[in-house]
Amino acid sequence: ENKEITVPEGSFVVAGIDDLWTGDVDLDSALENINKKTFTLLLSHNPSVIDEEGATDAHVIVSGHTHGGQIRLPGIGPLVVLPVSIGQQYDQGIFGIQEDTTLVITRGVGESSGRSRFFAWPEVMVIEVGN
Repeated sequence: ENKEITVPEGSFVVAGIDDLWTGDVDLDSALENINKKTFTLLLSHNPSVIDEEGATDAHVIVSGHTHGGQIRLPGIGPLVVLPVSIGQQYDQGIFGIQEDTTLVITRGVGESSGRSRFFAWPEVMVIEVGN
């Protein structure tokens, strides 16, 4: 689903979908009835959403899922194969996907499988979007 938020400077839309692997994902409904000129923030647990048709209608896609690799070695990166379809380079950080779409992958604060992190510290990302 989506919700338009109005602030003194204008408005923007926050849209969200369920997890690609465990949920009932309906990206079309999440992005339905949004003016293409209105800034749209899409929340998706799995960054592989960028493989889905229509995902790049969002201006910024914020996701997690990879935990930044959780166990990393400097200069090497994650020690395990990341559970994404978009490529192992999409482990953490900010990526320009298209001219008008940016993918943000946060390491988040949790873990999966082993209850440890190494060179993939928990993070809460603050994202500032400007004109």
